[in-house]
Amino acid sequence: MEANEEWILELQRSFSEAMEQYVHYSSTKAAREMAAKQEVDRQELAKLDFGKTRRLIDQAFVKRNTTEAVFRTLVDEAVHLLDSHDAGEDAIPALRKVQQALETSLADCKEANDKYFEFLNRDEVVMEVGWILFVQKQYNKVIDRIELHIAKVSPKCHDQDTAAKLSNLRLEKIKITRFDGDLREYPRFRKDFEVQVMPSLTNSTAPYTLRSCLGKEPMAVVKGVDDDITEMWKRLDEKYGDPAKLADAIIDSVQRVKPIREGDGKQFIEFVEIVECGYRDLVRIGLEKEITTTSSVSIIEKRLPADIRKDWAKLVSSDTSSVDKKDKFPSLKFLLNQNRAIEYDSADHGSENQPNKLLTMLVW
Repeated sequence: MEANEEWILELQRSFSEAMEQYVHYSSTKAAREMAAKQEVDRQELAKLDFGKTRRLIDQAFVKRNTTEAVFRTLVDEAVHLLDSHDAGEDAIPALRKVQQALETSLADCKEANDKYFEFLNRDEVVMEVGWILFVQKQYNKVIDRIELHIAKVSPKCHDQDTAAKLSNLRLEKIKITRFDGDLREYPRFRKDFEVQVMPSLTNSTAPYTLRSCLGKEPMAVVKGVDDDITEMWKRLDEKYGDPAKLADAIIDSVQRVKPIREGDGKQFIEFVEIVECGYRDLVRIGLEKEITTTSSVSIIEKRLPADIRKDWAKLVSSDTSSVDKKDKFPSLKFLLNQNRAIEYDSADHGSENQPNKLLTMLVW
């Protein structure tokens, strides 16, 4: 019995090993068949996607060429009117009509170009960007001719409305400030764009113009809504327009300044300018109290050179001191006097005749 029991146990082990090999083989075979099927499906899907993408690229390219054809036709029409021998005041209504049509056509060209660029890689975009630059150049050239012609043949027609349109036209040629994601630059950028640029734009051209002013990081923020100027500003405000974040960035810029060595006048002047610029930025958003707190003033005090910090301490602790120890920031115009002394002692005596950048601190 004992001998026969060993024999049956050996058979059982052999059977178990065989079953394990069979299960492994079956699983591996099923996995390979599934992988092969998935690869076939992937290739078929890739072919379909490629065909679909290719059709979209072709459609975008055709759309761009169509808008260009319309634009060129309008340019030719405008040139024909301008070059006509009888192009007097009677031609002004026709020129006005062509001018409006050109503005609409230019917006259509820019929109079609943007759609086409969505399918191109970076190198292809660089090669293709010359197209829209050529269109813009042709637009500027013919519109200038129209405005100059109208002003020449009919001075009475060159009224306030015409002057406003000509001013708006010139704005398009002005190099607009670029925003690359600096929190401290955002309030100024937004205000300048809305006041100086928006009046010259239409609903269709505003998103394109704003996109052209954005760097890589803010451009990623508006990705997906870059055809809606309202939604673009909403997302930019959420990312860069938070007053609390701006206040933190300004205070951080002061904190990152290392304590100034005694006698380093240049670094001292730069530090005071940082404080001044930070204060102005906070005033712009109504959070100037963030830098006038006791803790912020303490940060500023710790970074002053030893000799200036000593004079400041004497001023604060004097029996006749007018410094409010609960609100010492207004008294930091004391730094202005130190700045003047450093400039006076500087080897560059010509700097005495230059406007002092810190005069605005007097309003503290």
